[in-house]
Amino acid sequence: MNSPEKPLYQTNPELFKTYLLDHTAPDEILVVKGVTMDDHLLKSELHIKVILQFQIEACIKFKEITAVQVLARLRKRLRSFMHSPRMPAAIQKIERSFSRAIPALYEQDPVMFEHFVMEDFLSRPAVGNIPGITQRDRMLRIEIVLYILDDEIIRLSAFVKQRSVRAVRAEHRRKVNRVLAAYGRLLPAAQGN
Repeated sequence: MNSPEKPLYQTNPELFKTYLLDHTAPDEILVVKGVTMDDHLLKSELHIKVILQFQIEACIKFKEITAVQVLARLRKRLRSFMHSPRMPAAIQKIERSFSRAIPALYEQDPVMFEHFVMEDFLSRPAVGNIPGITQRDRMLRIEIVLYILDDEIIRLSAFVKQRSVRAVRAEHRRKVNRVLAAYGRLLPAAQGN
């Protein structure tokens, strides 16, 4: 990838497992020395696989639809997002955080990037690795997928609770704000604020 540092998952797999599982209490922050951007991206990618599996199982149980139907809906939503006006904003958000020294796949080959985003959402695995994937590509993929999965979970929750999506989304936003406020109190105050 783009980083010259050795990732923790290669240098110390046991410590990476601690970082991955993060058994801290809600009011604690786990600090693991030696975590690289590749470690962070891998953790996010693994969490997405778990969330996706949860979403499939929940839809099968509560909506009584098949895994193939769930994956087809998610692929449709992902494609729609990538061809919508929201995509440039997602790209801009990623580009503020990463160096543009190495060209990203989404810049060089948008069609291949779309295949990369869809990898986890296929009923049958695609053949072969996609060359030229950068940290920016991985982060953009994480950003897009989490946005869609978060929205799908809110919609499923509204369906199960028999409430409006708007009400469930507002409740979700309040809970997220509470968690962010709690973390804000735990972090050291910035100088000059």
